[in-house]
Amino acid sequence: MKYLILVLLSFSLTASSQTLSSEDLLDKTISYHDPNSHWSTFKGEFKVTMETPNSSDRESEIRIDLPAEYFSVKASRDTITTEYELNKSECKIRLNGLSNLSEGQLKTNRLSCERANMYKN
Repeated sequence: MKYLILVLLSFSLTASSQTLSSEDLLDKTISYHDPNSHWSTFKGEFKVTMETPNSSDRESEIRIDLPAEYFSVKASRDTITTEYELNKSECKIRLNGLSNLSEGQLKTNRLSCERANMYKN
């Protein structure tokens, strides 16, 4: 019983000593990786390949222009290509090059401006 109390007490002390909020953690991470504060002026593009077990790769092209408040991601897997474009508060969504999508297409493919903002953030 004494050992159980000791173990529980040590876990509670460890858990309470890690009170770094997610914002604080993000700030520390950015400070470490961007010591000269270039992130706020970042303008660039890059490609990401996401590999998942039992599924084909997803290739994404990402463009970011923070001073212009612009973000876009074009992701392709098999025969499906989705595109999100955020330009300030304007949101555009495309599926296989088409932009006039029905509610059914948006729902089936889980496409939304909320999702676009999640990717951006």
